[in-house]
This record gives sequence, C-alpha cells and structure tokens, in this order.
Amino acid sequence: MVQVGKWPLIAKALRDSNKTMGKGIVFGLLVLLSPVAWGQVFTGAATEALGGAGRAAVMPLESHYLNPAAVAFLKSSMYVGGAYQSLRGSIANPESTTAITIADSSSERIVSGGFGYVNKRQSSPAGIINDQDFSLSLSAKVIPTVGLGLSTRRLVRQNSNGPSWAKHNAGFGLLVVPIPVLGFSFTAHDMINDDALDMVPVLGLGTHVIIMDIVRFRADVSRQEKLNPEKKGTLNIGMEIDPGYGFQIRTGGWWDGLANQTYWTGGLAWIGPNLSLAYGVRNNVNVTGDTAHTFQAWLVF
Repeated sequence: MVQVGKWPLIAKALRDSNKTMGKGIVFGLLVLLSPVAWGQVFTGAATEALGGAGRAAVMPLESHYLNPAAVAFLKSSMYVGGAYQSLRGSIANPESTTAITIADSSSERIVSGGFGYVNKRQSSPAGIINDQDFSLSLSAKVIPTVGLGLSTRRLVRQNSNGPSWAKHNAGFGLLVVPIPVLGFSFTAHDMINDDALDMVPVLGLGTHVIIMDIVRFRADVSRQEKLNPEKKGTLNIGMEIDPGYGFQIRTGGWWDGLANQTYWTGGLAWIGPNLSLAYGVRNNVNVTGDTAHTFQAWLVF
C-alpha cells in the first residue's frame, strides 16, 4: 500500500530532539509512528489474507507492486482490476485506500508490464494526508525459469496541515521458478536515496511452494535499510487452500520486528474464467480494533 506517514513532522522532531534527548529516544518515537510496511506501494486482498507474503508468487494485480519480475510469468492475458481497503486503527484516525491496476503479459509481447494508481487518504485531528501513487513496471524472462523486473513510481502528497510534495523512486525484482511448484524471489523497493526519508529502501526475499495444486505456502522476509539501526526485519507467512469450484481459503501471519507488531490475516477468493473476487482481513493482535478490510475484483481479457 502507499507508504504514508507524518515524516515531515517527525524529521523536525528528530533535529530538535537530537539536541536534547539523544538519538535513542528519537528512534523510539520513529518506530512507534512508522507505517506497517515500507517499500511496496500496495498489497491487495490476496496478499493481505496471506500474511503479507507474495514476493515469489504470481498474482494478477499484486505482483506489479510486490515483485515486477513476476508479471512476466502471468498467463498470456491482460488483467484489469481494482481494490478498496478500509483501515481504522482508531476512531479518530481512519484510513482508506483505492487502487486500480493493469497488467499485460500477452504472448505477442517480448516485455510484460503493469500500471498502477493508488490513492490513500489518512484522516486525523491534526489534518488530512492524501497520497496519489502512480507506478509502472516492466519485466521479461531472461530464460524460461528466470524473470527480471523494474519498477518506477511517482508519489504525490497533499497535506492539509503540512508540506506537500512530489517524489520519484524505483526498484527491481528477480523471480526464479526452477520447477512449476517452487519459486524464489529477491526484491528491492525505493532504492533511490531520499534525504527526507519519505521513501525508505526495503530489501526482501521470498519463496512459494505448491503441493498437489491444492495447498500453497508463501513466506517472505524483508528489512528496512534505513532508520533501522538494530537491523530488525519483518516475517510474512501465508497458506492458501484450494477446495475446488474456483474458491480459495487463505490465512497467515505478519510479524513486524521493527514496529514490534503482530498481525493475524485471513480471507476468501473466487477465481472465475473472466471475473474474480477476493477479500482479505488483517487484524493487529496487539491493538484492539486495529483491523484492515480489503476488497478486490479483476477481469481477464
């Protein structure tokens, strides 16, 4: 999802506090106020339901954001879809995210690609932050079992009680599928330096295992490369069961070591020949009422 936060205010607090309180106290404040995840722009219903894992999987909409290399492994089609997420960490601070995604891996094209538009709105007593994120990804198979992908993004922030700005960044991904039931990935998000730290680089590894095309396991590990002196990481684990008739049952766990938060996730999906629907829920087990609901639909052409 779009990475938003109160970093302009936090940066000012960092400069002032360094003079009086020291870096240790300031970093503690940063961790408490940091977003759930850095780097990836958006996570759809499938990823939310599967504990945030999916860098080594091939998904019609989410791969564009999680690992652009995976777009090259989509079946030869064009995918168009949208998603809506509602997050209410507290009554006074609701958030909503809307996303539109297009992915094209048509067989006549040498290079596959994707486009995404994500709008995220955060409300609080201090004001409203509205982020618009435009992203583009390109990918291709170097050999039939190895794919490479590049992604770029433009993030435009409008802040009712603070500075507004527009920034650009880029990342890349690698996906290796030695056999159809096994995948490995490496991703790097937001690798262009941002002195204001509104965009923080994140490195990630992932794996995807399919058993008899009925049970699928996903696991990701990632680490924020700045504002993380103790080098703490995040673990995402998910399991998907396919009982047949197009239905999929999903569950997972999300352990954020940097923010010291744990999430339980779950969801359902129905995959049709042309129209597909999915729902995912993410619940913070440490904070009562901190729950996100994501709804998603897409068409195959």
